[in-house]
Amino acid sequence: MPRAQNAHAYVNAAFVYEFADASKEKLLKATICFGGINPNFVHATETEKLLQNVNLFDDSFYQKVLSVLGGELNPDWELPDASPEYRKNLALALFYKSCLDLCPEGKLKPEFKSGATQIDREISSGTQTFDTYEKNWPLTKPVKKLEALIQVSGEAKYMNDLPYRDDDLWAAFVLATEAKVKIAQIDPSEALKVPGVVAFFSAKDIPGINSFVSMKVPFTTANEEIFASDIVAFHGQPVGVIVADSLSLAQTASKLVKVIYTKSQNRELLVTLKDVMEAKAWQRIASELHTKPKNPTKYQGVKGSHQISGIFDIGSQYHYTMEPQTT
Repeated sequence: MPRAQNAHAYVNAAFVYEFADASKEKLLKATICFGGINPNFVHATETEKLLQNVNLFDDSFYQKVLSVLGGELNPDWELPDASPEYRKNLALALFYKSCLDLCPEGKLKPEFKSGATQIDREISSGTQTFDTYEKNWPLTKPVKKLEALIQVSGEAKYMNDLPYRDDDLWAAFVLATEAKVKIAQIDPSEALKVPGVVAFFSAKDIPGINSFVSMKVPFTTANEEIFASDIVAFHGQPVGVIVADSLSLAQTASKLVKVIYTKSQNRELLVTLKDVMEAKAWQRIASELHTKPKNPTKYQGVKGSHQISGIFDIGSQYHYTMEPQTT
């Protein structure tokens, strides 16, 4: 399935204004639509009611319009969307831009005029330069990535470029909706009744080791389960996979699989590092090998040195790759 997120605007809008005449002194009615706010919001109906038989370009009235519109804009938040606050302000800015575009010449300050026009950008270009020591070549000699030319020209064939076969099947993970719980039962019967659903697989269907890492790989300290077999380690951990004759059907059917959990009395959810520290759950922190200076006392007491202590906290981040991940 092609990835489409990068082609979507955070918020899009459409405005239709009907004025009494060319002077635009009287706005008869307006139609205001937004996309990217939330699934149940398209028309700004309260704002449309306010914008009937009015002078839109009266400053005190316009401030009231912004207040009403702001009250109607209640963005949801599902990653990878931008934050609700940003999308709300963006929607208000699009409305403001449309009004600037329509504002009669005499009522618009010159410094605001450019806000009504599209920004024309030149075609992007880029160069790369490398600092290197030729005496070390070929060790530090810059070389082109072997696949670069066929990738940028579109000649490289990816999984999604291959034509579908009539007998293709599609898979979708069944994800755990609880964390730190025991799986008591997995019931895929409702999903398997749906026409087009072919099979359901879980940990018991894996003939070998239920792990997607190998203990032979350096620094691997434990197996990591492909499908949770007993205890769910984290929210969203795969507990199985549905196979169907289309991707959308597999995704829909995956939500019909019933997973019954048994919750422990002493279940403790430590979501952040701060939670771990406060709970003194030191078993959650693993020590890794690291190198030590040969002479640790060499730099102690050096004039001008400072010892700095404190806490630097970075909140959660959402990452996704530019290319679709398909197998």
